[in-house]
Amino acid sequence: VELLYPKLIRIDEYLLKKPSSPEDSKDILKGVPLTAESLDP
Repeated sequence: VELLYPKLIRIDEYLLKKPSSPEDSKDILKGVPLTAESLDP
């Protein structure tokens, strides 16, 4: 899966990272795909 989607990360790893500011948390959530369609090019 990592070869197909190199930017794909586990959501729990994102949630474990504590954002230092509200702006950082918004940036993190922008990088998280919300649907399966957003994974496909």
